Amino acid sequence: MDGVNVERLRRYRPGSDFLLLDYDSTTSPPKPPSTPPSPTIVVGDLVPGDMLAVKHPSDSTRFVFGKVLHVDDLADTFTLHYWGTTSKNLARVPLAPEYFDPQDGKSLFTTRLLPHYVPATSLFDMVDVLCPPFALTVKKAVPHSVLSQLSALGFVGVVLAFSP
Repeated sequence: MDGVNVERLRRYRPGSDFLLLDYDSTTSPPKPPSTPPSPTIVVGDLVPGDMLAVKHPSDSTRFVFGKVLHVDDLADTFTLHYWGTTSKNLARVPLAPEYFDPQDGKSLFTTRLLPHYVPATSLFDMVDVLCPPFALTVKKAVPHSVLSQLSALGFVGVVLAFSP
């Protein structure tokens, strides 16, 4: 691709996961690929300690990571303790559990617990699960295979702007 210069990285927004060098703005943009079917796991397959990627509880265009704390086979639900990071580079940075500090009203990702921290948890259904359970890498990062699955679902991506 001679003569193509990268101008800048643009923040990913769902629905804008296309970029064609010869894109003509007078035509409608191409449709994003169809969403692959959700994984075929059932709540009985989950065990406390499993790591999962699930749809965000209040915004289905976002996702969260978490560790399963409790599985309710009768209700087909599970309780997830959120894990995350403040970094944008999910492939290399370690994740840490999320806690709420009621003394200052803030949420934080930490492995250094204070007695008054409360785990950040939510109840989820199996329809919210985006990929099968996985284990973090030795460095507590998300495996590339999980990021690839999330990318195929349209959740993770980078869009570049090119100039000729």
